[in-house]
Amino acid sequence: MIVVKIGGSLYQNDVLPRWLAMLVELSADVVIVAGGGPFADQVRAASQRWSLSEAGAHDMAILAMQQFSYLMRDLEPRLTITEDARQGEGARLWAPNQLLLPGGLANGTLERSWQTTSDTIAAWLASEIGASRLCLIKSKRLEDSDITNWETTDLVDNNFSKLAAKLTVPIDIYHALDIDAFARDCDSNWRAND
Repeated sequence: MIVVKIGGSLYQNDVLPRWLAMLVELSADVVIVAGGGPFADQVRAASQRWSLSEAGAHDMAILAMQQFSYLMRDLEPRLTITEDARQGEGARLWAPNQLLLPGGLANGTLERSWQTTSDTIAAWLASEIGASRLCLIKSKRLEDSDITNWETTDLVDNNFSKLAAKLTVPIDIYHALDIDAFARDCDSNWRAND
């Protein structure tokens, strides 16, 4: 099972439907974690306007991830949305709200702040479900392969490296335009090694 986090920044990119179609057409078990996109931007705006608590803003950002999932499902109707990432086959979108909102099964396992974004949540999910690989799809290019530098270059959030250090699976970052490279890697390299 591969966890693929699609960054919210891809909302602005015309390649988003191509990513979704490619993931559906792979003969792989793929759990898609959505970023927050413009929905999280609205939470940031509300947080500034109303001086929301870190925990309150985090909870709203979880719902922003959920909204982006619904948008992606509408763009690619072959995708389903599941609350249990272990359930299903092929490509599916993960709905984080039941696990991550207060009272959910994961309550207390992740810091509820802006330091924990969908990157860290995807790493947490990969660990929880025993994924064989974690892939982050970004609009920003990877400039340094040293994971310890990803936070300082704002490629990932400030809590990512803590969880990534505990993962025993490969972590790959792909640029939004690297759709063909991702599909090639999945078909040729990962199947033999995962």
